[in-house]
Amino acid sequence: MNNVIVVGSGPAGISVATGLLERGCKVTLLDAGNTLEIEKQNVLHEIQKNNLDLSFLKSTAYAKKKLKLPYGSNFIYDDVKDYFSWKTQNCYLPHSFAQGGLSNAWGGVLSEFSEKELSNWPESCRNLSTYYPKIISLFEKYYTSDSSNFLSTQACYLKDRWSKNRSHLENDGFYFRPATLGVNFNHCRLCGSCQHGCPYELIYHTSIYLALLKLNKNFDYVNGVVVENFFENNKDIEILVKHIKDKRSFRMKTDRLFIASGSGLSSLLYLRSLNEIGKKLVLKDSQHFILPCLLDKRFKNVKDDNLHTLCQLEMSLTQENISRYPIHLQFYTYMDLYKIELKNKLKWSYFLLKPLLKSLVERLIIIQGYLDSRESNYLTIQYKCNNQFEIKANKSRSVMHTINCISRYLKQNKNNLAFNPLLFLSSKSLVGQANHVGGSLPMSDDPKGDEVNIWGTPNHFKRVHFVDGSILPSIPAGPITLTIMANAYRIGKEAPL
Repeated sequence: MNNVIVVGSGPAGISVATGLLERGCKVTLLDAGNTLEIEKQNVLHEIQKNNLDLSFLKSTAYAKKKLKLPYGSNFIYDDVKDYFSWKTQNCYLPHSFAQGGLSNAWGGVLSEFSEKELSNWPESCRNLSTYYPKIISLFEKYYTSDSSNFLSTQACYLKDRWSKNRSHLENDGFYFRPATLGVNFNHCRLCGSCQHGCPYELIYHTSIYLALLKLNKNFDYVNGVVVENFFENNKDIEILVKHIKDKRSFRMKTDRLFIASGSGLSSLLYLRSLNEIGKKLVLKDSQHFILPCLLDKRFKNVKDDNLHTLCQLEMSLTQENISRYPIHLQFYTYMDLYKIELKNKLKWSYFLLKPLLKSLVERLIIIQGYLDSRESNYLTIQYKCNNQFEIKANKSRSVMHTINCISRYLKQNKNNLAFNPLLFLSSKSLVGQANHVGGSLPMSDDPKGDEVNIWGTPNHFKRVHFVDGSILPSIPAGPITLTIMANAYRIGKEAPL
């Protein structure tokens, strides 16, 4: 029986562990494992038990923070800077020490990519169609392939209008569908609190499946530890590990090491283990942007609707005059965050403009859009002395020009789309800020430099496998979690041991 170590309990970690366990491996999963504060857990249990008021969630979760803070807690991001120190310049490096990683803060949208959409992947692993069903089975009741039955009033209106105009829209490059979501709608109360953290814990995060893995006799979960470095010998891998509580370091040995720390931290761990001062990696980003729009119809008292506030509808735009690759658009209808943001921006004038703003909010929807990484800017990560890293955004591409072209094209089609984009309010996120990053150690059939083979193994190692988003050759526009999980499962299930 092979003894292997997996690092990280996020989507890639639990997926590669599943594949390894199915082969009869003995798997030890090392994890920092931060969880929600016990006081907040107790409040959530009281809400679920007694249907208490949800206002405590809504008053704290978005207190002018740019990071998503479920239940108003910073547990997802805590402690990381104590072990990995970096300076950024006008960019963001996604990171998490939480149990379940960044799945605690994701938007729940799921998407499968075809072999054609992954055309720049190695030919031997670009077809993930046999692995997606396995990953979907891990979601169990948390997988909703078609959310049509749970659309908001505004989303139903859009879907109906688009369905009537389908032929015109498709001729113009628009393809739409209700969102596929990692949500258990069987018990959803449509309370509208999704963006603050689901009070009933119905949005999937990988801690849910981790609890099932712990029941396997060949699986050992060790939390409260951080992998700081690793070294390969002729026969095994030696790992330097540190306890979070007492900062005590110790060493472990394993036959194989599977690293699933998330694209950002996996990149830092790779550079630290090579220990080459000045060495750089490029971390690709799928550029994220936000475009507010006004529906061509007002929906009175929309704030009283029973609804979820995750993505309602998805749209793919293929228009080669704008981008060589498909553009992904996610549509969000009314949520209380609109009012919170307006209050923060308008301050005292909010109350003077309240009647006008009420009418505005009853027509307001938000598009969150994504570009393919091949038409986005990227991060450069450099290893400095004393375990320091410097991270910069490379802004060689004019992504705002592309975003403006998308906005104008939507405006040209406003009659068929049933909404009018507010071009002057469009904005783009910092490079890396939307967490759709990867490709610092891209897979290749013939790996060179810092590329990895199709099993995630870099040239410099034989027993180490990177299995998260860091090994994607590019980042397609759209939700990438399911693809990261399917690829990690493939490696766990089939990689030579």
